[in-house]
Amino acid sequence: ATVRRGRARLARGFADLGFRVAPDPQGNYVMVDVSVHGWSAAEFAEAVFEHGHVVIRGDFSPRHVRVSVGRPEENRRLLKTAAALLRARRPGRRAGASR
Repeated sequence: ATVRRGRARLARGFADLGFRVAPDPQGNYVMVDVSVHGWSAAEFAEAVFEHGHVVIRGDFSPRHVRVSVGRPEENRRLLKTAAALLRARRPGRRAGASR
């Protein structure tokens, strides 16, 4: 039940931020298409780690990150980090890019 609630919260949270989420996730993770906001999976995973100290899989697909369901506070931190990265984006510059 805890995984189901966390999975639903992550899917809803990423969808609310405008990301595409693979429909009807069943495992202990969700697949999120980050390309809709101009990131590659690797870029987004790196930015999330740098800014929120959260590790997600960005090597699974060029467009999709695999987000494991964590504890509620970890899931909240990840969604807050994703929202902050979206707010920080400026035209012509990727959030989290240091070069």
